[in-house]
Amino acid sequence: MKGKTTGHGNEEIRKKMNRRAFTKSLLGSGMAYGIGAQSNMKKPTYLKSGDQVGLICPAGPISDERLVRSINNLLNLGLKPIPGNYILNQNGYLSGTRTERLADLHQMYRDEQIRAVWCIRGGFGCTHLLPHLDYDLVQRSNKLLLGYSDVTALHCGLYTRLKISNLHSPVASSEFTPYTLEQLQKIIFGMPGQVIRIGASPENDQLFNEGNTVYERYVIREGIGRGVLWGGNLSLLSALCGTPYLKINRDFLLFVEDIDEAPYRIDRMLTQLMQVLPLHRLKGVVLGVFEGCEKKANTPSQSLKEVMLDRFSDFDVPVMYGFPFGHIKNQCTLPFGAEAVMDTGSFQLTVKLP
Repeated sequence: MKGKTTGHGNEEIRKKMNRRAFTKSLLGSGMAYGIGAQSNMKKPTYLKSGDQVGLICPAGPISDERLVRSINNLLNLGLKPIPGNYILNQNGYLSGTRTERLADLHQMYRDEQIRAVWCIRGGFGCTHLLPHLDYDLVQRSNKLLLGYSDVTALHCGLYTRLKISNLHSPVASSEFTPYTLEQLQKIIFGMPGQVIRIGASPENDQLFNEGNTVYERYVIREGIGRGVLWGGNLSLLSALCGTPYLKINRDFLLFVEDIDEAPYRIDRMLTQLMQVLPLHRLKGVVLGVFEGCEKKANTPSQSLKEVMLDRFSDFDVPVMYGFPFGHIKNQCTLPFGAEAVMDTGSFQLTVKLP
């Protein structure tokens, strides 16, 4: 009968209401995460219209076209882009020498008029900078650093050394789809303590419905997990294993993604990472979209999904695949080091901005 709710429907409604109440209680009270223990964490300054934002290339080189797209992206956000002095330099697969890349990064942190530092692209090279960063300068400046992919190295290094929360976000030259733009604006123009809910991307779901299986969303282990968001690009996290720049000593939700890696390489890097991380602190795993990581036709390989199921099925924390981040167009922005709750039932992250 139209309008009638079945007993099963009532049970589902109760479950959803209970999850929402539980999540709200977790993020509404500092006791849930031991915020007092995090009181020494440097609080980032969020942006407002008209703010100056520095553009840098700490890793790979860019074209004039990519610089123009980055500038236009920031202008469309109501921000004032300030390109670095060496931003168009090229040194093989690097954007200038290490000295030049460091000079641009340090200058952006030194300039008091600049409110955030945004990387134009990833590539390779950020790991070169970690031993040579002026960490005292970065700590004093209190600015957000934005980017993903190779920028994972800077996010991890700064969080390990300074407990600074930065943004795992699109790079400045990304294509800002409506979903990407909405997610980005919610974070960069946010306020400390603001609670933001991040869910699935309808656009990515449509790609799966059209036959692109890498966009499938599935739950490997059900449940609710809470901790600080920590992670990034799997290749970079793996490369940092054994260095002083990959440390997490709080309960955390691991988020990881990668691109164009064979399933056996994903397996190898996940295995290495899990043998290094403090698993007693791991409270959940959020897997992004691993674009280009499916097995090739007619090769003796596990599928990407088989690798994920094999690696995580015996974990006793919630694990879900297909969250909207990675080397994809429709991606969310994740505050690195922010307190968060993951809920596999609603396929959602609830994040409290630092």
